[in-house]
Amino acid sequence: MIKHTHQIAYNYAMANITQSVAVDQVNTALRALGSDNYMFSLCEPIESAYTKLVESLLGPELWDWLTWWMYETDNGQRKMEFSIHGVEYNPQDITLYRFLEIVDAT
Repeated sequence: MIKHTHQIAYNYAMANITQSVAVDQVNTALRALGSDNYMFSLCEPIESAYTKLVESLLGPELWDWLTWWMYETDNGQRKMEFSIHGVEYNPQDITLYRFLEIVDAT
């Protein structure tokens, strides 16, 4: 079950990254047309439903850790050292899968 929830968490994070890149590309295209408009909330209905589903599947603790990874560490790109049981970790040095294994074992 743990491996399954980690895959769900990984897929969610990758979908968020993909969506963010696509929204940025659409906004770049709009600016290229000389527009001051930006695309807001086009994906919200699907994103909201997917988020609620993933949150319920992961449970509150793993969900909190996943969102911390995604937003506070910029998907593991920003240095945000943390410690679990006296062991120091830096998200830049580990994969999302390894991060999920670490935090889910506590």
